[in-house]
Amino acid sequence: DLYKEIFGLHDPAFISWLIDDLIVNLKVIKILR
Repeated sequence: DLYKEIFGLHDPAFISWLIDDLIVNLKVIKILR
């Protein structure tokens, strides 16, 4: 199913995108605090 297709993939580009997104979110949280 779609969930497995998305989260089952271990694409380095996708992983790096998730990491970049997480870093941005952490920076935003830090600024808001």
